[in-house]
Amino acid sequence: MYGYQRHYQEWKYESGIYRGDQNNFWDADFWLSWNMNLRTKITDENIFAKREPNKELFLEFSRTDKNSGGLCSPQASGFCILYYDTHHRELLRRMSIQVAALWAAYRVTADNTYAHYAFRHLHAWFIDDATRMNPNLSYAQAIKGVTKGRGVGIIDTIHLVEMARAVSILKRSPVISDDDYDTIRKWFADYLLWMTTSENGIDERERKNHGTCWVMQVAEFAGLVGNLEMLAWCRERFKTVLLPNQMALDGSFPLELERTKPYGYSLFNLDALATVCQILSTKEDVLWTFQFDDGRGMRKAMAFHFPFIEDKSRWPYPADVMYFDQWPVRHPCLLFAGLAFKNINY
Repeated sequence: MYGYQRHYQEWKYESGIYRGDQNNFWDADFWLSWNMNLRTKITDENIFAKREPNKELFLEFSRTDKNSGGLCSPQASGFCILYYDTHHRELLRRMSIQVAALWAAYRVTADNTYAHYAFRHLHAWFIDDATRMNPNLSYAQAIKGVTKGRGVGIIDTIHLVEMARAVSILKRSPVISDDDYDTIRKWFADYLLWMTTSENGIDERERKNHGTCWVMQVAEFAGLVGNLEMLAWCRERFKTVLLPNQMALDGSFPLELERTKPYGYSLFNLDALATVCQILSTKEDVLWTFQFDDGRGMRKAMAFHFPFIEDKSRWPYPADVMYFDQWPVRHPCLLFAGLAFKNINY
């Protein structure tokens, strides 16, 4: 990774270096003609409007080992690594946007053209031996000279939640054969096993909003592969760990408010919890309406955060040190909670 975020104590951050709302790209017909190339770096038009970083300093660091090779630069709490090679993650995220738009179009229109193009992506990522992703993140967010991989990197596969849901929907189409369907499910079963048993996976499970996203991923993957025991475990985890450990009596998330980006992290965690509820709720066990005797639950969380999504100027806490202008976005918690609580304002 091109991982330097400081150059001799000089910040290289520029306001607006990263712009773009990934939720803008929901034109399914556009993705039908997209040129997919998983073997090379992204050279197509950069749809996320993120400029290509100058890698000369990284190359100097990597050749001379200055600044720990550029991968162990001093960290500043709350500041992201701003110059790094994100090609694989950009490909993963772009794929998730495309497939989400395509399978949604297929579900609405029943047009197998959309299913066909969505399956091309699934085949490349989960079936084709030449391009498939390995079902683990053993080397995620590695730091040179420190660790070959960290649990915190598992959050980067939240985009696979859309893929797992897509597989369930596209199975209705003749585009996916039974063998291909079984192969993809086997991939997700292997990844689920790694997430729930590896040292890095268990480490990620115990982290605040990362732990929420861990449950979100595990729940969706377990649903795809039919792991009922893990689905039940995730529901219990939501009730006994996520809510009681993260939510205050007023519906806020104190662990996120203590951070240097309290607004963005609070809304990100709210979206993740809402998605957990959407995935795991059943007729017999509706997580949306679950609450403790003191009133803590998703209804309280939505009531606390909604005014600040509606009008960010009302936010009573410090502004985020980075990307504050980019929030709020099109939050899934508004859609999911609006449906669950029949609240048209959401």
